[in-house]
Amino acid sequence: ERYRLLVENAEDPIAAVNSQGEFLMANTSANRFFGLNPDGLVGKKMWDIFPLEHANRQMKSIRKVIKTNQGITLEEETVIQGEKRWFSTNLQPMTTPGKLKVVQLIARDITENKKTESYLLERRNFLTGVLDDMQTFVAVLEPDGRVVFVNNTPLSLINTTLEEVQGAMFQDLQWWSLTPQLRER
Repeated sequence: ERYRLLVENAEDPIAAVNSQGEFLMANTSANRFFGLNPDGLVGKKMWDIFPLEHANRQMKSIRKVIKTNQGITLEEETVIQGEKRWFSTNLQPMTTPGKLKVVQLIARDITENKKTESYLLERRNFLTGVLDDMQTFVAVLEPDGRVVFVNNTPLSLINTTLEEVQGAMFQDLQWWSLTPQLRER
Protein backbone atom coordinates (compact mmCIF):
# COMPACT_ATOMS: atom_id res chain seq x y z
CA GLU A 1 0.00 0.00 0.00
CA ARG A 2 2.89 2.37 0.82
CA TYR A 3 4.49 1.77 -2.59
CA ARG A 4 1.19 2.20 -4.38
CA LEU A 5 0.74 5.56 -2.65
CA LEU A 6 4.25 6.64 -3.64
CA VAL A 7 3.64 5.75 -7.28
CA GLU A 8 0.15 7.24 -7.43
CA ASN A 9 1.23 10.51 -5.84
CA ALA A 10 4.35 10.97 -7.95
CA GLU A 11 4.29 14.06 -10.15
CA ASP A 12 6.14 12.22 -12.93
CA PRO A 13 4.26 9.81 -15.17
CA ILE A 14 5.03 6.20 -14.18
CA ALA A 15 3.87 3.20 -16.17
CA ALA A 16 4.58 -0.46 -16.91
CA VAL A 17 4.58 -1.50 -20.57
CA ASN A 18 5.05 -4.95 -22.11
CA SER A 19 6.90 -5.88 -25.30
CA GLN A 20 3.69 -5.51 -27.33
CA GLY A 21 3.39 -1.89 -26.21
CA GLU A 22 0.44 -2.49 -23.90
CA PHE A 23 0.14 -0.41 -20.74
CA LEU A 24 -0.25 -2.80 -17.82
CA MET A 25 -0.22 -0.03 -15.21
CA ALA A 26 -0.09 3.78 -15.21
CA ASN A 27 -0.21 6.24 -12.35
CA THR A 28 -2.56 9.21 -12.11
CA SER A 29 0.05 11.60 -13.52
CA ALA A 30 0.53 9.46 -16.64
CA ASN A 31 -3.21 9.34 -17.25
CA ARG A 32 -3.54 13.09 -16.66
CA PHE A 33 -0.93 13.81 -19.38
CA PHE A 34 -3.24 12.14 -21.88
CA GLY A 35 -6.44 13.63 -20.47
CA LEU A 36 -7.66 10.21 -19.35
CA ASN A 37 -9.43 8.95 -16.26
CA PRO A 38 -7.24 7.24 -13.61
CA ASP A 39 -7.32 3.83 -15.36
CA GLY A 40 -7.50 5.17 -18.91
CA LEU A 41 -4.07 3.98 -20.12
CA VAL A 42 -4.35 0.40 -18.83
CA GLY A 43 -5.01 -1.89 -21.78
CA LYS A 44 -4.14 0.73 -24.39
CA LYS A 45 -1.14 0.32 -26.67
CA MET A 46 1.55 2.87 -27.47
CA TRP A 47 0.09 3.39 -30.96
CA ASP A 48 -3.28 4.33 -29.41
CA ILE A 49 -1.83 7.37 -27.70
CA PHE A 50 1.30 8.41 -29.64
CA PRO A 51 1.79 9.22 -33.33
CA LEU A 52 3.14 6.18 -35.24
CA GLU A 53 6.71 7.48 -35.56
CA HIS A 54 6.98 8.28 -31.84
CA ALA A 55 5.33 5.04 -30.73
CA ASN A 56 7.68 2.98 -32.93
CA ARG A 57 10.74 4.78 -31.58
CA GLN A 58 9.62 4.30 -27.99
CA MET A 59 8.84 0.62 -28.60
CA LYS A 60 12.30 0.08 -30.04
CA SER A 61 13.76 1.32 -26.75
CA ILE A 62 11.31 -0.72 -24.65
CA ARG A 63 12.12 -3.92 -26.56
CA LYS A 64 15.85 -3.22 -26.22
CA VAL A 65 15.49 -2.96 -22.43
CA ILE A 66 13.53 -6.22 -22.33
CA LYS A 67 16.02 -8.01 -24.59
CA THR A 68 19.19 -6.81 -22.82
CA ASN A 69 17.73 -6.64 -19.31
CA GLN A 70 19.59 -3.30 -19.01
CA GLY A 71 17.95 -0.01 -18.10
CA ILE A 72 18.41 3.14 -20.17
CA THR A 73 17.61 6.84 -19.85
CA LEU A 74 16.52 8.77 -22.92
CA GLU A 75 15.83 12.40 -23.74
CA GLU A 76 13.28 12.51 -26.53
CA GLU A 77 10.73 14.77 -28.09
CA THR A 78 7.26 13.31 -28.44
CA VAL A 79 3.74 14.46 -29.20
CA ILE A 80 1.01 14.25 -26.58
CA GLN A 81 -2.51 15.39 -27.50
CA GLY A 82 -1.09 17.21 -30.52
CA GLU A 83 1.51 19.13 -28.48
CA LYS A 84 5.27 18.63 -28.84
CA ARG A 85 6.89 17.87 -25.50
CA TRP A 86 10.33 16.73 -24.32
CA PHE A 87 10.80 13.98 -21.74
CA SER A 88 13.72 12.48 -19.90
CA THR A 89 12.56 8.89 -19.55
CA ASN A 90 14.09 6.15 -17.46
CA LEU A 91 13.29 2.64 -18.68
CA GLN A 92 14.03 -0.25 -16.33
CA PRO A 93 13.40 -3.98 -16.86
CA MET A 94 10.96 -5.63 -14.46
CA THR A 95 9.74 -9.16 -14.08
CA THR A 96 6.15 -9.47 -12.90
CA PRO A 97 5.08 -12.19 -10.44
CA GLY A 98 3.90 -14.24 -13.46
CA LYS A 99 7.44 -13.97 -14.93
CA LEU A 100 6.21 -11.64 -17.68
CA LYS A 101 8.96 -9.25 -18.85
CA VAL A 102 7.85 -5.63 -18.76
CA VAL A 103 9.48 -2.21 -18.62
CA GLN A 104 8.95 0.32 -15.89
CA LEU A 105 8.82 3.76 -17.44
CA ILE A 106 9.33 6.95 -15.42
CA ALA A 107 9.11 10.12 -17.49
CA ARG A 108 10.03 13.65 -16.47
CA ASP A 109 8.66 16.50 -18.56
CA ILE A 110 11.66 18.65 -19.51
CA THR A 111 9.92 20.75 -22.16
CA GLU A 112 10.56 24.07 -20.38
CA ASN A 113 14.24 23.15 -19.87
CA LYS A 114 14.58 22.40 -23.60
CA LYS A 115 12.92 25.71 -24.52
CA THR A 116 15.33 27.57 -22.24
CA GLU A 117 18.30 25.65 -23.64
CA SER A 118 17.23 26.46 -27.19
CA TYR A 119 16.79 30.15 -26.34
CA LEU A 120 20.21 30.34 -24.67
CA LEU A 121 21.89 28.63 -27.65
CA GLU A 122 20.22 31.09 -30.02
CA ARG A 123 21.40 34.02 -27.90
CA ARG A 124 24.93 32.62 -27.65
CA ASN A 125 25.08 32.09 -31.42
CA PHE A 126 23.79 35.61 -32.02
CA LEU A 127 26.30 37.21 -29.64
CA THR A 128 29.16 35.08 -30.96
CA GLY A 129 28.22 36.19 -34.48
CA VAL A 130 28.23 39.85 -33.44
CA LEU A 131 31.61 39.52 -31.71
CA ASP A 132 33.13 37.50 -34.55
CA ASP A 133 32.22 40.21 -37.07
CA MET A 134 33.89 42.99 -35.08
CA GLN A 135 37.11 44.37 -36.51
CA THR A 136 38.68 44.67 -33.07
CA PHE A 137 40.36 42.23 -30.69
CA VAL A 138 37.80 40.67 -28.30
CA ALA A 139 38.83 38.05 -25.78
CA VAL A 140 37.11 36.47 -22.78
CA LEU A 141 39.44 34.94 -20.20
CA GLU A 142 39.13 32.93 -17.01
CA PRO A 143 40.50 34.79 -13.95
CA ASP A 144 43.77 32.81 -14.26
CA GLY A 145 44.26 33.95 -17.88
CA ARG A 146 42.99 30.86 -19.71
CA VAL A 147 41.19 31.63 -22.98
CA VAL A 148 37.43 31.09 -23.09
CA PHE A 149 36.69 33.02 -26.31
CA VAL A 150 38.52 35.08 -28.92
CA ASN A 151 36.76 36.58 -31.93
CA ASN A 152 37.71 35.90 -35.56
CA THR A 153 39.69 39.08 -36.26
CA PRO A 154 42.68 38.32 -33.98
CA LEU A 155 42.46 34.57 -34.72
CA SER A 156 42.94 35.25 -38.43
CA LEU A 157 46.07 37.32 -37.64
CA ILE A 158 47.82 34.24 -36.24
CA ASN A 159 46.10 31.78 -38.61
CA THR A 160 44.39 29.68 -35.92
CA THR A 161 40.91 28.72 -34.66
CA LEU A 162 39.07 29.28 -31.40
CA GLU A 163 39.23 25.53 -30.67
CA GLU A 164 43.03 25.64 -30.89
CA VAL A 165 43.39 28.48 -28.38
CA GLN A 166 40.57 27.66 -25.93
CA GLY A 167 42.02 26.69 -22.56
CA ALA A 168 45.50 28.02 -23.42
CA MET A 169 47.10 30.72 -21.30
CA PHE A 170 46.47 34.06 -23.00
CA GLN A 171 50.02 35.37 -22.52
CA ASP A 172 51.48 32.22 -24.12
CA LEU A 173 49.74 32.75 -27.46
CA GLN A 174 51.44 33.93 -30.63
CA TRP A 175 50.12 37.50 -30.44
CA TRP A 176 52.53 38.22 -27.60
CA SER A 177 55.61 36.36 -28.83
CA LEU A 178 57.48 39.36 -30.29
CA THR A 179 59.30 40.20 -27.06
CA PRO A 180 59.43 38.90 -23.47
CA GLN A 181 58.36 42.36 -22.27
CA LEU A 182 55.20 42.25 -24.39
CA ARG A 183 54.35 38.81 -23.05
CA GLU A 184 54.92 39.95 -19.44
CA ARG A 185 52.79 43.06 -19.94
